[in-house]
Amino acid sequence: MIFSPAEYTITQHLKEQFKIRVGEATQEEIMEMIQNGTVILDTNTHRYIRYKNLRFPCIRTSPGKYYVKSVIVEGMYMNPQ
Repeated sequence: MIFSPAEYTITQHLKEQFKIRVGEATQEEIMEMIQNGTVILDTNTHRYIRYKNLRFPCIRTSPGKYYVKSVIVEGMYMNPQ
């Protein structure tokens, strides 16, 4: 399935969790990972993006717009809502 381009907003929580779980990265580097990632799950309210071994859960705020709320690393679970 092809997904139309979306606008992603990185939250402060994501930046903090990325630093703890993955390491230092600029906002631009994180955004590049999200933009180059693959949508692995898309629901009415959420989208999950995978980039290598990272998963980014996103909350849909309006059509085509998402807040990226955190980062999930290998070995962690995600529960779709």
